Amino acid sequence: MLLTATACSVGLPGNAPPPQPSPPVAAARVKPVTAEGSIVPVTHTRLAFTMSGRVRDVPVEAGQEVKPGDVLIRLDAAELELALQGAIEDLALARAQEAQAREGATPEQLASAAATVQASRARLDEVLAGPREAERRAAEAAVEQATARFRDAVARKEQLDAQPRAADAEAAHSALEKAQRDAEAAEARLAQLERGATAEDVAIARAGVDRAGADLATARAALAQLLAGTTPADIAAAQAQLDQARTKLAQLTDAPRAAPQDLANAQVAVEQARAALAKAQSDAGDGNLVGPGKPLSRQAADAAVRQAQLQVEAALNTLDKLRAVAPSPWDLRLAQEAVQQAEAGHDRVVRPPDAQEVARAEAQVAAAEASLASAAARRTQVERGAAEADVVAARGALIAARAAVTAAEAKRAQVLAGPADEERRAAAAAVEAATADLRSAQVRLEQMAAGATRAEQDQARSSLAGAISSEAQTRRGASESALQVAAARTRRAETAAEQARAALERTVLRAPFAGVVTAIAVRDGEHVAAGATATTIADLTRLQVETKDLDEASAARVQEGQEASVVVTALNRKTVPGKVLRIALQPTTNQSGDVFYTTTIALLEPDPALRWGMTVRVEFKEA
Repeated sequence: MLLTATACSVGLPGNAPPPQPSPPVAAARVKPVTAEGSIVPVTHTRLAFTMSGRVRDVPVEAGQEVKPGDVLIRLDAAELELALQGAIEDLALARAQEAQAREGATPEQLASAAATVQASRARLDEVLAGPREAERRAAEAAVEQATARFRDAVARKEQLDAQPRAADAEAAHSALEKAQRDAEAAEARLAQLERGATAEDVAIARAGVDRAGADLATARAALAQLLAGTTPADIAAAQAQLDQARTKLAQLTDAPRAAPQDLANAQVAVEQARAALAKAQSDAGDGNLVGPGKPLSRQAADAAVRQAQLQVEAALNTLDKLRAVAPSPWDLRLAQEAVQQAEAGHDRVVRPPDAQEVARAEAQVAAAEASLASAAARRTQVERGAAEADVVAARGALIAARAAVTAAEAKRAQVLAGPADEERRAAAAAVEAATADLRSAQVRLEQMAAGATRAEQDQARSSLAGAISSEAQTRRGASESALQVAAARTRRAETAAEQARAALERTVLRAPFAGVVTAIAVRDGEHVAAGATATTIADLTRLQVETKDLDEASAARVQEGQEASVVVTALNRKTVPGKVLRIALQPTTNQSGDVFYTTTIALLEPDPALRWGMTVRVEFKEA
């Protein structure tokens, strides 16, 4: 301003009046510093585990007040608890060993050391004397046992290599047929019970009562005839019945038979034909195969199904013919039983009855009376209808019969397929193991026959010398170095126990101060990673403000202890007085690259309505 005024005076005329002073310029008004912030507790923390694991239990809830040391979350620490228990036991053992070393050897230890010396000396004498007769016989017996196991393993392997046998396949097929018949009978029985008694069932039950009555009359007549004696006509009838039964048995025995292999092949052919029929039917129903422009026409697919059906019928006819060629084992058994019954009847007729036969006849009469009572009860039950217990029992019988069919089918498939590869490999491995055992037993027997080697004698002498030295050491007691080692082991065990206890303590999160649990981030059974926040705890009785957007220029104008006004938007823009507590020493950079300094403001007159997280506007007052 001075330079400007001088320059202007030089250019004025000499008679011009002097210039007037300029009016003072008003200083520019400085805009106060403001920042956005939020309400936060003075004391709060996010707690995390230093190790990962599975949450065992969370004994607190969000919003619950806790005291210092209260358990917040526990991890599953079964392994660490076991480790701590083991460390405690190791510590106890180390302390006991140290105390024992300091006290010296006990009488029991001295006796044990002497016994060890005696046993080592006896072992040396035994080695030098050679094997005893009992040991030699035991080695020979071991060779014999190993030989027997080897033979059994070889026989088992040969048996598996020879399977499947035709007889086993036939037996499995017969068992399957019987199981199927039993299942059909059980299903029919259940259907009958659920359907209820029909007029035909009632008639059958009544007919059963009539038959039982007739059987009773027959048994009584037979008893009366037995007591009265036999006539020539009875002897002739018994002889005729015996001749007839023997003739029928001879006819069945001499009838031609189909080979078991032919029956098995016919059964396999039936199964293959059925499988082909199932495939043809499946192909015929496949829209991707059958139709215009597809690999198969509808006519060709239907023709394939009909051809497969004819093949199934042909295979069944062949199987039925083979089965009908000769009588079944069941027919032969019935014929043999008929001959035996006819012979017994003939013997009863030709000789007078004895006390046992009379007793049997009386027993037959009693059995017939019981059958009559049972038939009468059955008739009453049929006329009354099936009970719920009978239906339940019939359903159980059907389930059991179907399970038997499934088992029989699996058994038959297993027989036809032969032993599995695992069984063959196991049998071969058993042969190899038995061979190795046999060789080992033979070597042991040969060694025993040859006597102890020089190495075995030296080993026995060394063991005796070691036992004598150990006994002498036991009698002298522990040396100073041994005591130091024992003490070091005790200290190491104590350290291990403390480490195990500390590791177990790390599985528990405890409240570091009194406050409120504000958030829980895990649940029972979840896996939590190390360092991940598991819960948050805060002291909500003391709140303050932290700014979010105070830039570096504004931060330069803010000082600790400076007064501020906090405007709370959520409380109808209520203003709360505050004071700057501290300014961050280093900045915070956001994603946009802007730099901010977090400033903490204490609330001088906190309002009870304030809550953690409320947004505020802070205006810093100029000093």
